[in-house]
Amino acid sequence: WGFLSLEAQKRGIMTHAMGGFSMSKARKLFKIPEDYEIITVVAIGRYGDISQLGDDLKQREHPDTRKDVSELIFNKGE
Repeated sequence: WGFLSLEAQKRGIMTHAMGGFSMSKARKLFKIPEDYEIITVVAIGRYGDISQLGDDLKQREHPDTRKDVSELIFNKGE
């Protein structure tokens, strides 16, 4: 799904791969035939208006803090 994610980002769309999904529920909900193998589930969409979320979800919506690349990659020669 990497290229899907890159193309989506180019178009201003967000993607999020999900783990821990129920294959049987996904198959039933989306009417996926038995001869199709479900490999991954990816949510695709645009950011919405945070004011429309309930208070419990508003608390979860914040940018993740990540280390700068310079903290992860270094050159011994420099």
